[in-house]
Amino acid sequence: MTYKEIKPHPDLADYIDAFWMSEGVEKQSTEEIILPDNCVDLIFNLGEKCKTDNGALTMYSEKTYLVGTMTTFKRTFMSSSNKLVGVRFKPSAFSSFYSYAPLYEIKDITIEFKRRSHPTFIR
Repeated sequence: MTYKEIKPHPDLADYIDAFWMSEGVEKQSTEEIILPDNCVDLIFNLGEKCKTDNGALTMYSEKTYLVGTMTTFKRTFMSSSNKLVGVRFKPSAFSSFYSYAPLYEIKDITIEFKRRSHPTFIR
């Protein structure tokens, strides 16, 4: 697996910790351990389906997922056909961009992200 991070533009640095990309490596399947970081992530699956949340959730191609604040590690299983792109929000910053369900409801889980309405930008 390859993993790359890009720091956000300074105007977004108070809200976004990093943009990141994770890709499978040719002819290799891996089990990745993701450590808790008190952040919320939006993940875009641009490759084939993969398993996360210790194998309990399948992340399907061309779908977006919201990862709640993690208090424990989780395992993600990736193959060479996987490509994930993510936005890691700083703690409590996700709600600056989206008015979504109370985030405590998704602590330690990953859900498919379906916007209920247009994003709410708070200035």
